[in-house]
Amino acid sequence: MARVRDRPARKLRPDRFALSSLSTPRSLEYWLQKIESVHHREIDMGLERVRDVLERMGLSMPDYPVILVGGTNGKGSCVAFLHSMLSEQGYRVGAYTSPHLVRYNERIRLADRLAGDEELVAAFEAIDQARGDVPLTYFEFGTLAAVKLFRDKAMDVAVMEVGMGGRLDAVNALEPLGVLLTNVGLDHQTWLGETREQIGREKAGIFRQGVPAVCADPAVPESVLSAARQTGADLALVNRDYTWRIEGDRWSWQFGDQSVTFPAPALHGKFQVGNAAAVITLLSMIEQPLPVSRQAMEHGLTRVSLPGRLQIINESPLRMVDVAHNTESVSELAAYLRDLDHDGKIIAVCGMLRDKPVEKVLALMADEVDEWHFGSIHDKRGAMARELAAALSRVAPQALAISHDSVKAAWQAATAAQKADDIVIAFGSFYSVGDIISLY
Repeated sequence: MARVRDRPARKLRPDRFALSSLSTPRSLEYWLQKIESVHHREIDMGLERVRDVLERMGLSMPDYPVILVGGTNGKGSCVAFLHSMLSEQGYRVGAYTSPHLVRYNERIRLADRLAGDEELVAAFEAIDQARGDVPLTYFEFGTLAAVKLFRDKAMDVAVMEVGMGGRLDAVNALEPLGVLLTNVGLDHQTWLGETREQIGREKAGIFRQGVPAVCADPAVPESVLSAARQTGADLALVNRDYTWRIEGDRWSWQFGDQSVTFPAPALHGKFQVGNAAAVITLLSMIEQPLPVSRQAMEHGLTRVSLPGRLQIINESPLRMVDVAHNTESVSELAAYLRDLDHDGKIIAVCGMLRDKPVEKVLALMADEVDEWHFGSIHDKRGAMARELAAALSRVAPQALAISHDSVKAAWQAATAAQKADDIVIAFGSFYSVGDIISLY
């Protein structure tokens, strides 16, 4: 499979698209560069273009049910739980997520495998032919490819992650069987709004009249509740309609007259129990058309895997990576580190994008980290290591920080300095975690 970054550093314009500078027209690399050049904007929120092309391709009403997963954090984890539990029940499950860590193929899962290069190329070719003069964005091409491949490969159900927001996100062109909203946090404010109320209104745009929906945010914004009332969505809220509680190495879940104890999820972090509880609640609400047994849920919990989310790279000494990159997700990461039983130092490897709340993120981690290694991300949005070190000095003047030219170099330096009782944790962006995972 082709190793292609999510967004190349150099943006190609349609009039400068030179075939001689790319791979062969039938390669995935060629098509990933081409679909970046079709629309003059990287992000252009709206449903009209996707709906138009879905109609042209006969995909407006897929012959498989669709589950939409939106929210600020935890979307990828909930998609992974849904895929795992539904698969354990025997369904052929398609899953669509973004962004990828190392290879574009990660975005589209077809049952127990990733979409292959040739399958993606064929899908992009069909979309390009069908779209005519409709200028699709990079994300819209990917969404349409997923919808097409799920049909072509006879998936029984599709789990689709919202890319950004919800109301105007490409996946919202599909009509869902069920909807899961993980939480509402401050991220992507340029497009979604400056407050949780504004962002919640956008994210709740995936609700539908009479369609079961779950919101796992314990401090749900009023805008989400208002959207549910206005659309007539069948909304279940955490701590109102369902609850969960950790009990030793197991956890309990209650919803209506159901009360069940489950094993701990295979994904690390207490917050993953909250994600799992939301998923189980939604599956319970849609069990009539899509039944899942308790045994399948348990097996799905204990067998799920998700790269980049508190992923253990090495157990002894302990080395981990996590894609946490905003205040909410980094708060969860800091809490996880506080709970770890260890005698050595915590060494952080960090690479971030400039448009994230860098100082707030570093401040949240400052009390947990003994030594910092910053790596530059060489992308138009990427922060240089010296910028991150300067930001840390403003919130934690006494912190020990070393700057490196790349995240890979920062990781290699941190692991070389690591002693047996130390913990190395890398975080800050999908870019930085992807670079580290690509080393293994």
